[in-house]
Amino acid sequence: SSHGADGMFVLSVCVQTLMLSMLVLSGAGSAITGIGGVLSGEQDMDGINRLLNSIFKVIMVGMAVVSVVVFLFPGMIANLFGATGHLLGFSEKPLRIFSLIFIPIGLVIPLSNLFVLLNRNMLASLVNVGLLVCLLPAVWLMSTIAPDDIWYAMPCGMWVLMGLCIAATCVISSRHKGLHWLFLTKTVPDDSNR
Repeated sequence: SSHGADGMFVLSVCVQTLMLSMLVLSGAGSAITGIGGVLSGEQDMDGINRLLNSIFKVIMVGMAVVSVVVFLFPGMIANLFGATGHLLGFSEKPLRIFSLIFIPIGLVIPLSNLFVLLNRNMLASLVNVGLLVCLLPAVWLMSTIAPDDIWYAMPCGMWVLMGLCIAATCVISSRHKGLHWLFLTKTVPDDSNR
């Protein structure tokens, strides 16, 4: 079955909510590449690691708060975009499901910026391509096998991508001693600079 105009309204609310969070993530990405670039130029790896810890903690707490607010008060979010009556009730379940996207996207997008800073361009490209590779097939699959549950597609795709990102950084860091398990920044002094 199709959700029709109601479904399109809810989808637009989801996308607009996501775009608002992307503004915050864009600012965090700018801080990573800007301040992190200066620290990297000074070879201050300890400073970079402290910066990244601070930024990622703020991002994850912020995304968790957004996720909880959307999950607990989906009607309030839908009402902000003009939903009333039947549409307000219809919006609740999809928005609760969609609230699960904020935590993984809050990790994946800043990681992509970080990989660019660290000249890990292949990894950054894979993350960016992964956004499409994980999301589009998930949406297509859900629309084919369970169209009424299509709302699960984007959050599931993002959790898969986050899992793949974490797995990739863990594998890389395990093969190169002295790298942070997630950030892939040096955690010990580089002997070659001594």
